[in-house]
Amino acid sequence: MKLSWIVLVAALAVSCRSDLTTPTVPLSVNVSAHSVDGAALPAWIEERPGAGAHLTEYHLSLTSDGTWTADGYRYPDNTAPTTLLELTDNGTYEFDGASLTLHSNLTHTNWASTVRGDTITAAVWFPIANASHVVVLWP
Repeated sequence: MKLSWIVLVAALAVSCRSDLTTPTVPLSVNVSAHSVDGAALPAWIEERPGAGAHLTEYHLSLTSDGTWTADGYRYPDNTAPTTLLELTDNGTYEFDGASLTLHSNLTHTNWASTVRGDTITAAVWFPIANASHVVVLWP
């Protein structure tokens, strides 16, 4: 009985993992945002008309298994830069050597992206934003 329980748990773990498709060209990279919509950080991110926050940093990590995580910090408009709030997201990605698409588990959006050398340019939907923003990231 104990062995059948272990086999069942292992089968479930493998079946859940099979939902993830390994990218055609796996990436293993850690990059940081250097600009948002052409402006250096800290950059303004509109949350809704007339209200927003200043993004101070944003880091993106892609792993060879087709997953990614991101974290960063922002401070709301009309507050001191010392009032930092965390910003996180994660998901899966597809990369075929030319085209990179990041899928956000938090916002349920796909971020069209490009990779040129060690630079990633992505149309990011921050969880706090009301629209996508072009973010340029590199190590």
